[in-house]
Amino acid sequence: MWLAACIRQRFSIYLRLIRWDKPVGSLLLLWPTLSALWLASEGTPSLSLIIIFVLGVFVMRAAGCVINDIADRQIDGLVKRTQDRPLAQKELSTLEALCFFITLIIIALGLVLLLPSLCLIIALCALCFAVVYPWTKRWLPYPQIVLGIAFNAGILMAYGAVQHTLPFVSWFLYMTAVIWTFGYDTIYAMVDQDDDLLIGINSSAISLGKQLLFVVGGVYICIILCLLLLGIMVKMNLWYYAGVTLCSFLFIRQMYWIRSHDTERCFQAFLANHRAWLILLLGIIVNYL
Repeated sequence: MWLAACIRQRFSIYLRLIRWDKPVGSLLLLWPTLSALWLASEGTPSLSLIIIFVLGVFVMRAAGCVINDIADRQIDGLVKRTQDRPLAQKELSTLEALCFFITLIIIALGLVLLLPSLCLIIALCALCFAVVYPWTKRWLPYPQIVLGIAFNAGILMAYGAVQHTLPFVSWFLYMTAVIWTFGYDTIYAMVDQDDDLLIGINSSAISLGKQLLFVVGGVYICIILCLLLLGIMVKMNLWYYAGVTLCSFLFIRQMYWIRSHDTERCFQAFLANHRAWLILLLGIIVNYL
C-alpha cells in the first residue's frame, strides 16, 4: 500500500509538470496541425498520420512544459500563477525533470521517424527554438515570436508528411499561425504583466506598452485577412468562410474583454483562441465533405 501510494504521488507530480490538467496549450498546438493535415491532404488524411500527429502534439507540448519549468525554476515561485509548479516547490529535482524531458524527446523522435525525412529536419529546427524560448524571456523584448516559430512547426510537418514538400500555402498558413500565436500569447502575458515587471522578465505585453491593444487588434485583423486569402488560394467553400466569420466575432469579443486589462478577463480571452482555431478546423473539415 505504501509503495502504491508513493508511485501515485510521483505520477501526479509528473502530470502536474506537463500540465495534464490544463489541456488548452495542447489544443492550441493540435487544431492548427490538424488544419494543415486536412488542407495538405485535401480532406483525406490517413488515420495513421492523424494518430502520429495527435500523439506528437501531446508529447511535444509536455516536453515544452518541462523545459520551460526547468528554465524558470528560480522565478516561478515569485509569480502567483506559477508558484505551485513542481520544480518551484522542489517536489522534483532539476535532474529528474531533465531526464523526463529527454525521455519525451526520444518518444517524439520515434514518432517523427515514422514520417518522411523532411519532417525530421523541421522537427529538429523546431526543437531548437522550443528549447531556447524559455531563456529568450530574459533578453528579447518579444519572446512570443520565438514561441510562435516553435509552436506551429506541426503545420509544416503536416505538409511535409502528406506532400513531401513545402508549398507556398504551407508557409502562408504557418506564418498566419505564428502571428496568431503572437496575438494570443501577448494576451496571456497580460495576466502575469505585473509579476514579470517585478522580476525582470520580458514579454510583448510589457514591450508594447500603451500600444498593446492597438497591436493585438491589428494582429487579429491581419489574421482574418490571411485566412480569407488562404481560402481563396485553396478554393474553399462557404463552410470555411463561415468558420472565419465566427472567428472574427470571437476576436471582437476578446478585444472587448482585454480592454480593461483585468487579469481574469485576459485569461478568458486567451482561452477563447483554442475555440477559434477549432471552429476554423471544423470549417475546413466540413468544406471537404
